[in-house]
Amino acid sequence: MGVFPGSIKAALLKSLINNHSMDRNILNNYRPVSNLIFLSEVTERTIALYLNKYSINNNLNESLQSAYTNETALVRVKNDIIMSIDQDKPILLFLLDLSAAFDTVDHNVLFSRLKTVR
Repeated sequence: MGVFPGSIKAALLKSLINNHSMDRNILNNYRPVSNLIFLSEVTERTIALYLNKYSINNNLNESLQSAYTNETALVRVKNDIIMSIDQDKPILLFLLDLSAAFDTVDHNVLFSRLKTVR
């Protein structure tokens, strides 16, 4: 296993407001965003490409997985709705906004759990 140099791990941290309608005077309404240096970004994308190829070549992907392709998910939902209408079936669609789901995660607890899961 290789070692990722510490000099490449450096990032510029910024605080961005979670939602523009939130009060900017409350610190809990902000989330940290890190801008990594170019070489780190390239390394991350290269590894992601290799992992994606590996999972495709070894049939590790779910056939309906669409976590990173929103268009695929929307086409699938639209198709399912049209097919249900054609068959006179009732349609019930629930949409959940999970964009802030990880804003409440205690990072100390997360890191301690990640350390034990090797």
